[in-house]
Amino acid sequence: MTPARKQKLAQALAPWVRTESDIWGLEDLQSLIRSNPEIEKRHYKLWLNSTAVLERVLHNDILARTEGYLDELTRKSQIYVQNESFERARKLLDAHHACIVSGAQGVGKTTLADILLVDLVASGYQPVLVSEDISEADRLYHRENAQVFIYDDFLGRSSSFEKLGKKEDDRLLRFLGRVKRAPNKRLIMTTREYLLQQAQVSYEHLNDNQVDVAKLILDVGLYTPMHRAHILYNHLWFSDLSEQTLQEVVDSRVYRTIIEHDNYLPRLVEDAVSLAVRADVPPGEFPGFLTSAFDNPEELWRNILEGQFGQSEQVLLMVLLSLDAPAPVIELESCYLGAQVVGVGLEPFDTTFRSVEGTALALTAGRGGNAVDFVNPGVQDAVMKRLGRRPEVVGRVIASARRFEQIVTLWAHASQRRTAAPVRPRFRVVAGQAFIRHQPTPLERLQDSLKSGLAASVFLRSAELENREFHQVMVAQGAVTIEKLMELFLAGQVSGLSLEEKAVVLLEISVDLEVSITHNQLDEMARALISRWPRPGAEAKEAALTLVYCLDRLDLPVEFVRPVIDKAVDWFGASLNEPQDFASLKALKEILEEDEEKFGDSVLELPELSDLADEFEELVESELDRLSESDDSPETISEELAMLTELADELGIHDLDSRAGHVHDRIADLERDDEDTSDPDWSDGNRGSSRGGSDDVDGLFRSLSN
Repeated sequence: MTPARKQKLAQALAPWVRTESDIWGLEDLQSLIRSNPEIEKRHYKLWLNSTAVLERVLHNDILARTEGYLDELTRKSQIYVQNESFERARKLLDAHHACIVSGAQGVGKTTLADILLVDLVASGYQPVLVSEDISEADRLYHRENAQVFIYDDFLGRSSSFEKLGKKEDDRLLRFLGRVKRAPNKRLIMTTREYLLQQAQVSYEHLNDNQVDVAKLILDVGLYTPMHRAHILYNHLWFSDLSEQTLQEVVDSRVYRTIIEHDNYLPRLVEDAVSLAVRADVPPGEFPGFLTSAFDNPEELWRNILEGQFGQSEQVLLMVLLSLDAPAPVIELESCYLGAQVVGVGLEPFDTTFRSVEGTALALTAGRGGNAVDFVNPGVQDAVMKRLGRRPEVVGRVIASARRFEQIVTLWAHASQRRTAAPVRPRFRVVAGQAFIRHQPTPLERLQDSLKSGLAASVFLRSAELENREFHQVMVAQGAVTIEKLMELFLAGQVSGLSLEEKAVVLLEISVDLEVSITHNQLDEMARALISRWPRPGAEAKEAALTLVYCLDRLDLPVEFVRPVIDKAVDWFGASLNEPQDFASLKALKEILEEDEEKFGDSVLELPELSDLADEFEELVESELDRLSESDDSPETISEELAMLTELADELGIHDLDSRAGHVHDRIADLERDDEDTSDPDWSDGNRGSSRGGSDDVDGLFRSLSN
C-alpha cells in the first residue's frame, strides 16, 4: 500500500475515512504486530502461517522431514484450533523441558506436537526430528544451540515392543534427564496412552517419575463444544467441498449432530471430510454421509478398503503394514512383486499404487529417496481391522514375505492388546539389558509371571485383543508362518535383528502360535547359530546371552540346547579382551547356575571371576583413560564407571574408584557445560495464554454460505 494509493483510497472513501493514516496496509499491520510480540505469541495464527517461520523449519539442514512438510504444516495451521492442551503443553515444556503427549488414537497428538514444534522454532529453537530411535537425538545434540527434539510415535503405532530396541528405554530416560538439565533444550514425544502404560510395566526404566511428570494426556474431553465446532468448521472451510455442499451443512444443521456426537474425534472429522471429497458425495447426501461416518466409524474405511479396492490394492496395503510403514518405495515394490509370484490375479505395481495413492497411501520425497506411508494412522488401523480378517490377503503376504521382520511386524499388530499389562515376557529385554548391565537380577520377578515349559511366553489371556479377527487369521496360519520364518532365518539375510535375536523371536512366536518346531528344524537352527560363533563385539555376546536365557527357559530338546550352550561357554571363557567381556561371562554364569541340574557341568567349564583379577587389571587403566576423554553424556560415563567398579569389586580390586579421579573430573566438566547453556533468550515464561471464543455456533456455520 503506497502513499499514493492511500491518498487515492482516502479520497474515494471520504467522508467515512478522514485521513490517510486511517488506512492500514500489510506493512503497517506487520509493523504493529512486530512492535507487540506478546500479542503475536498469544495468537499463534499471526505467526504460524509466516513463510519465514515455515521455511526456517523446512530448510534447516538437521530437519529430517520430507519436502512436503512445509505444505503439511501450512494445512495444519489452517485447521488447528488452539485449546487448553496447547497451553498445558507449553507449561510442561517450561517446567520440565519435555512433554510426552499421550492419548487415544485420532485425538490430535501429532498435530499438537507439530504446532508446539513450530512455536519453539519461531522462538529461535533449532528443530531435530527423530524417526528411528533416541540415539539420533544424541548424535545431533549440541550443548551451545537451542534445540527442540520431536519424536512422534516413539513407542511405535501398535506395540511398544515394535519400536524399543536394545537399551532404548534406558537411553530415553537418560536423554530426558539430559534435556531437563539443559535450559536451551526441549523434547516433545507422542504415543498412544495404552502403549505408554504397557511400556512402563514392561520396561522399568520408563516407569520413572521423569516420564510421569512430563506426560500430557490429550483427551477428547479437553475439546469444548466451541472447540469442536471450530475444528469441524475449519475442515469444511479449507476443503474442496462445493458451495452447494456447504449450504447443505448450514441448512441441515448437521454440524450440531457432529459436535455433540459421542464418537467425536478430530481425525474422524478429517477422514470423513476428505473421503467425501474423494468420493464426490452429492451435496444432498453429504449430511447423511457425515452422520453415518460418526455413527459407524469403522464403516467409513470399510467401504473404501473392501468396496472400492480390489485384491491387488488390499495386498499392497497389507504388504506396507508388514514393512512397518513408512517404507522405501523400492522395498514396497519388491515385496509386492513377491506377492505377485504367490498365486495369480494381482495387477502391476504401478497400476495398483496409483489407485491407492492419495486415498490410502502418501508418497513423500525425502533425502533418502521416495518413501510410502499411510495417509494417517487411521488408515493403518482400518487395514488391521478390515483387511486383517481376510485370510487370502494375510496368507499371501506371509507366504511371499522377503524379510523376517515382515512376519514379526504382522504378528505384533495382530497380537496388540487393550491392556497396560505386559503383552509377554521379552527375553531380549531381560538378557540383553538387565544381566549385562548389572542391574538387579530380574529372574525372581520373571519367575512369578512365567509358567513352566512352553507356556513361558504365552500371551496373557485375560487381556482383550485389539484386533481379534486378525489374530485368529494369524493363528489359523500358524504352521505356514513358522515354516516361512524358518526359511527366512536360515537364509541369513542381514537386517536389524541379529541371528540370535531372530532365533529368540522365532521360538517365542512358535510358542504363541502353539506350533511345534521339528527336531530337524531345531538342528538346522543350532548349526546356523554355532557356525557364526565366536563373533567380535559386545553386542554379539549380548545377543548370545539373550538366546541362552531363552533356551534355558523353554522346554526344548537337550540335543538342541546342549551344543549351543557348550559353544557359548567356550566362546565367553576364551575371549576376555575388554571389561564388557567380563560382564558377559558373569551374566552367563548367573543364567546357567539358575538350572544347575541341567547345566552344572557347563558352569564348571567357565573360569571363576576371582581367578581373573590380573587379566582384568591389565584393562582397567586404558578403560579409565577412555572414559576420561569420552564425549558421551555424564549419565553414560557414570554408568560405565559404576559397572567397571562393580566388576572390579567382584574380582577383588577395591581401589578402582580412588583411581578414577580424572573420570569424575570429566563428568563434572560435562555437567557444567550443560548448566552453562542457559540464555534468557530461550526463556518461554513470557508466552501468552489462549482463551476460547464465545461465538454462537449457528452464526459460525452460517458464514460457510456467505
